Amino acid sequence: MDFGLSDEQRELKQSARDFLAGECPTSYVRKVMASEEGT
Repeated sequence: MDFGLSDEQRELKQSARDFLAGECPTSYVRKVMASEEGT
């Protein structure tokens, strides 16, 4: 069995990563997670 991602799945993964990096920077996610709203 091949458990690796297909080319299409890898492209989707990268697109989602790129989108989230632009819309929700890591610093923002950490700030929300540290607040009461994120818990």
